[in-house]
Amino acid sequence: MRNVCPAMPRVIAAFGLVVGLAHAGHAGAQADWRAPRVVVWECAACHGIDGNAQLPTMPRLAAQKATYLQAQIAAFRAAPATASVEIPTWLLPSPEVPASARTGTNAKIYMIGPAHALADEDGKLASEWYARQTPLPGPVGDASQVARGRELYAKGLPGTGAIACQDCHGADGAGLASFPRLAGQHASYLVRQLEAFASGHRASGSPMHGIARDLPPDDAEAIAAYLQSL
Repeated sequence: MRNVCPAMPRVIAAFGLVVGLAHAGHAGAQADWRAPRVVVWECAACHGIDGNAQLPTMPRLAAQKATYLQAQIAAFRAAPATASVEIPTWLLPSPEVPASARTGTNAKIYMIGPAHALADEDGKLASEWYARQTPLPGPVGDASQVARGRELYAKGLPGTGAIACQDCHGADGAGLASFPRLAGQHASYLVRQLEAFASGHRASGSPMHGIARDLPPDDAEAIAAYLQSL
């Protein structure tokens, strides 16, 4: 039986907080100690205290709709939790995965486990906190790629199922109705989400499945570059 230091979880959490604050510092953000405990101790290491994550692997959450964030937590939680490495996986029954679950590789690495451990009230507090934060502008990439992305975002890709992005996400990328904010989001993250929709690793039933499948990779990257620049 393994001996685990009782203080180790706190040490790991403290290290995560230091890393999160360091990334926030690179963006010129000040740590806001009014943040809910769950944000400080669990979310900030990846997403930053203010939601302006600097790591391109991690999505920016600042000003994202609270209802959308809560829906994503629910989608991660709908995916089966990773079995303990101490249990031979071939002895476990294959879990039925709901259509709403997010099951991609990054979801398994970063979010499914924490989502299962997250209390409902903490998820609500974190979502509402990030929704109130001020988003920072994203970096601007290649001018010609951004210009192509702006055109596709506004007009879509004629002759395909890829409609104009602004019809759902708004002309400014802030998101209409229940659709998420995309403005300022990391381009590489957006591209990965389009790939996840195309492959079915993000919830079925979304109009994004058909759109993502009809969008050529170069055009997906151009749209992502444009949104990052907002």
